Amino acid sequence: MRALLRPSLHIVILAAGFSRRLGQPKALARVRGVGLLRRTATLVAPFGDAPAIVVAPPRAARFVTALRGLRTEIRANPRREQGLSSSVRAGLAVARARGASAVLFIPVDLAALRARDLERLITAWRAAPRRLVAHRIGVGAGVPLILPRHLFASAASVRGDSGLKDLARAVAPESRRLVAMRSAVSDVDDAAGLGAARRCRRATDQPRRK
Repeated sequence: MRALLRPSLHIVILAAGFSRRLGQPKALARVRGVGLLRRTATLVAPFGDAPAIVVAPPRAARFVTALRGLRTEIRANPRREQGLSSSVRAGLAVARARGASAVLFIPVDLAALRARDLERLITAWRAAPRRLVAHRIGVGAGVPLILPRHLFASAASVRGDSGLKDLARAVAPESRRLVAMRSAVSDVDDAAGLGAARRCRRATDQPRRK
């Protein structure tokens, strides 16, 4: 009975951006031989209670190829010119129809994100499932972010690129928790960011000197 009452967490990977500053789709950019989309989908796989929802550009055949063998569901976003919030709404609609208790929104470009930080975020939410739980950025909230079901309607009305951050800011302090996630600090926004991610991974992969 207790297992039946366990809140279900569904995961939405936000991967429909235009990547104008990078000059190529972020989701397909490779770090140490692995595309960011496949890396993110593999990372979140153990944490979701259903296949991860990947919000992608229309006609994203290369995304399908990149995700082969992984438990994912692709949802095209034909309105991506309206900003990140349009991808939030697209992914939320799928999770809501599935009956999700909460949704974890995660951008595709966190090349250094580690499972232990993601687990800390999810553990904080499971301790109080009605709270909004998000990555702490300064004194505010950012993504990754876990949105409980009672805030779905509010999230469905967000607009622009900062909709989730604005929503989190409007939530009463006692109804949210911010978690510091060191591995979520840097994203791949341009060529310099991609180069930094590749150098960071190389340094991490090298054995320590005795």
